[in-house]
Amino acid sequence: MDYKYWSKWLQIIGSQLKEKSTKFLGILLDEHLTWKYHLRHINSKTHRALFSIKQVKHILQVESLRTLYFALIQPHIIYGILAWGKACQSVVHKTGLLQKRANRTINKAIYNSHTEPMFNQSNILKLKDLYEYQSSLFMYDFSNNRLPHSFVNTFKYNREIQEIRITRQADLLHV
Repeated sequence: MDYKYWSKWLQIIGSQLKEKSTKFLGILLDEHLTWKYHLRHINSKTHRALFSIKQVKHILQVESLRTLYFALIQPHIIYGILAWGKACQSVVHKTGLLQKRANRTINKAIYNSHTEPMFNQSNILKLKDLYEYQSSLFMYDFSNNRLPHSFVNTFKYNREIQEIRITRQADLLHV
């Protein structure tokens, strides 16, 4: 066998082994669904957007900075949050910290300011609240038959599980 053939073959196999995630519809999936590659990707985009906001924070008003946040950072955070929103806290933690840093930058606060009042003042939802909001919107669409047909059998109501006796919880979703 030829040395060039084997070295080429090892390069191909080595590059395939290094690939730990794959991109599907803009979401990076890894073999164990830990979401660390996807959140690392979100964090890098957030870092870049945050740099841009920091460059103009002394020129623009707070309302304009808030608009930049909603244009440059929040779309990356929201995309796919129903899939990765309940990931391990150690994986999601850095994304939350970057969101807090962006909020401090928008409000022109010092680096260790408490962010809870700033989130309320700016009308920006924290990461956990964004996940709950998106989940609520999804379930609202499900209960009003606004989702694609493939979601019809995803959830069941209590009346569909227990058909013998109708209870007060019959119209609630079965857990």
